[in-house]
Amino acid sequence: MERISYHAYREIPPDLADAALKLVDECAHHDGTREIADIKSITALVFNPEISLFFTAEVEGKLAGIVALFVPTPDEAELAGFVSPLFRKQGIFTKLRELARKEVSKYGVPAILYVCNEQSVSGIGMLSTMKVPYDHTEQVMELPMAAVPEIPDISLRLISLEDLDELVSITEKIFNESRENIRVSLENTLKFSYRKTYLLYRGSKVFGMGHLSFLPEEDSVFLYGFGILPDMQGQGFGRKGLLAFMREARLLEPDKPLLLEVDSANVSALALYTSVGFTTLTTYAYFREELSTF
Repeated sequence: MERISYHAYREIPPDLADAALKLVDECAHHDGTREIADIKSITALVFNPEISLFFTAEVEGKLAGIVALFVPTPDEAELAGFVSPLFRKQGIFTKLRELARKEVSKYGVPAILYVCNEQSVSGIGMLSTMKVPYDHTEQVMELPMAAVPEIPDISLRLISLEDLDELVSITEKIFNESRENIRVSLENTLKFSYRKTYLLYRGSKVFGMGHLSFLPEEDSVFLYGFGILPDMQGQGFGRKGLLAFMREARLLEPDKPLLLEVDSANVSALALYTSVGFTTLTTYAYFREELSTF
């Protein structure tokens, strides 16, 4: 049997990042799935820069498997893993999972959300065998390239670190998360030029917010953290705000589709996104493991 070596990285070296993306493509082709991989976001949005986020298995210099952690807050870590079809059933994922669990436990993270493409028979089967409870499903939706007209009386204001306190308060009202976690996440987001954060206005009144992520080497723009203030909901501002972000994305990257993620149980959001032209690109199931049992 070929010798397997295991490694941990806080930041993944460029050559290994390229190998990881090729591995994801190899697994997707073998398993018949459509995968969305964003390695740069993993390292950009982490609540503690000391955490190792990538765990690899290598055989004679070839990447055989990888587990990646996404830990923007200390509340939970998302875990995605891929093992080459050539090296499956050799305990690689089990070992990589063990290393990742020990790492997040060391930093007090209480839970792991395993992320698995819903079409991956092998992945869903493994999580079932591991008896990790199902948590929820999210759809990655795509809007093809199209012109979006300006929306009367609706505008976006680009936010900087100087606006952090205001943005923390608005985010807390919309998403009902802890101020400490919000601040850490927003500080990380606002550091990077390829991520833009906006407040939505009707005239001079704020009614929502959102973020756009775009990289020259990526083939899409990603909308995330889109939300409307509670007292402005149910009045059509969700649609107007979404159209404003669609227009901004087109102005920034006119030749790239716009992507977003939505919980499959959020019927109203799904209906909104579908009504303006978004279609489902792929679907991911999430399985939650509480580490108090580890």
